[in-house]
Amino acid sequence: MGDEGFVLAAYAGHAAAALDLLMALEETRLQARRSAALLELAHELAGSVDAAAVCDVVAAALPRVVGCTSASVMVWDPATGCLQGHSAVGLDAERRALFLGTPLHAEATPELVGMLTDGEPRFLSADTASPNVQLLLEALTLADVVALPLQAAGTFLGVATASWESGEAPAELDGDVLARLRGVGDQAATALQNARLFATVRHQATHDALTGLPNRVLFTDTLDTRLAGTGPEEWLAVLFCDLDRFKQVNDTLGHAAGDELLRQVAARLRAVVRPQDTVGRLSGDEFALVLPGLSGPADAGEFVDRVRGCFADPFRIEGRDVTVYTSVGMAVSAGPDSTGEELLRAADDSMYEDKQLAADHAVVG
Repeated sequence: MGDEGFVLAAYAGHAAAALDLLMALEETRLQARRSAALLELAHELAGSVDAAAVCDVVAAALPRVVGCTSASVMVWDPATGCLQGHSAVGLDAERRALFLGTPLHAEATPELVGMLTDGEPRFLSADTASPNVQLLLEALTLADVVALPLQAAGTFLGVATASWESGEAPAELDGDVLARLRGVGDQAATALQNARLFATVRHQATHDALTGLPNRVLFTDTLDTRLAGTGPEEWLAVLFCDLDRFKQVNDTLGHAAGDELLRQVAARLRAVVRPQDTVGRLSGDEFALVLPGLSGPADAGEFVDRVRGCFADPFRIEGRDVTVYTSVGMAVSAGPDSTGEELLRAADDSMYEDKQLAADHAVVG
């Protein structure tokens, strides 16, 4: 019996050792998979050039790298002082919609203020979170969350979160979990910063620096796109505007005043068009409008009147009233047969005819 007990004990010891070895091997495989996921994230982010794509890639990678059940990326908007969800994985459609539709405002979220202040992660739970965060966690049925600030060059860009439902979180969240989350966060912050820089460069290449309006390149591209999407029974109009005697304003009040006048003209033109219309500054004192989805030429004529009405009241420039008028040309197309260049040229010709006929003046008072 003694020998049998010894054998059984030996077998038990071997079994325990084998089990420990299997668990160690499984843990090694798990760590290897997570390390591979971190490397894969770097490759995926290299091909992501806009912030939305970066958020999607990072959120999708977090469960693979960290081992969480759900994850998200929230982007900071300094203008509104709130954190807005941009991407989330591991949540059903209802909870995902709730998360993406619930911004966190700094004044009502102490955890956010803390991250803005010290740049350190926060460990959140439904039991200890601030009231606003607690309500959100309960609605999302999440029990434990690690929130990591995303910062690049000292700029707070947003927050990445790794979350677990009740009973699913590791015993310790401030060890390997946090280290892996930081690994993702460093890559995410750099990618978000690069995406912002790319967006800035792209905007500068396609927009007028003075007025913020689309420049000639973007305007003509938009015109071509709108024309291609015009149905056989739809009309599209192009208006071409040239300020009359703009040079007189520049010569009388200076170029800074002329620049301010152009900015105010752009603002007034924006105010009289529909959301689907496009206003662009083509060069100097030349502006143009694309008006899609019209029911006929008469609609375009109404917009010509609106544009002229923009100049009914004087512009306030450096404490003076400056009355400026504009010549307006119009070209209308039915269906997608015309080209953008043809329409723009026809509107330009029409504008010159209007300029010859009109008795417009620019008066500085």
